[in-house]
Amino acid sequence: METYKSLIYWGVTSGIGYVVTAVLTEGDPRDDHVATVWLIVLAIALAIYVALSGAAAARRREAEAKKHDELVDSALKVLLRQKLVSEHDRLVALGDADDTQRRAWMASYETYESLCEATGDHNGVVDAYKEDVLGLPPWDGTARHGREE
Repeated sequence: METYKSLIYWGVTSGIGYVVTAVLTEGDPRDDHVATVWLIVLAIALAIYVALSGAAAARRREAEAKKHDELVDSALKVLLRQKLVSEHDRLVALGDADDTQRRAWMASYETYESLCEATGDHNGVVDAYKEDVLGLPPWDGTARHGREE
């Protein structure tokens, strides 16, 4: 817990300890119950403090993990979008695409779309690129543009 919350917690715990001590010892501080009462109050307070601290730490870790996942998803989207654009430009420059190239492009596109769905955004330009890649004629097996049979 934060420092001020810890101070408030332990201050309230001390107050409760004093009240319980006064009630159980009927105001006689020399009573043997004083030490026992303080040990019990301290044990209970410590258990509660540990539980609260653990819960706060778990919430903090969960929030950090969520931020990390969002950052990773965003980075993957940028990388996949760049890969899709580069591969699209290469295939369009060649003027055709064989089945393997088309399938590889579509697999990357589907992954990109899944990431967009998960993050709640969409890029229509990549959809247009999809139509371009799917519209390319099949490779006829001739050696051109650096391809060999």
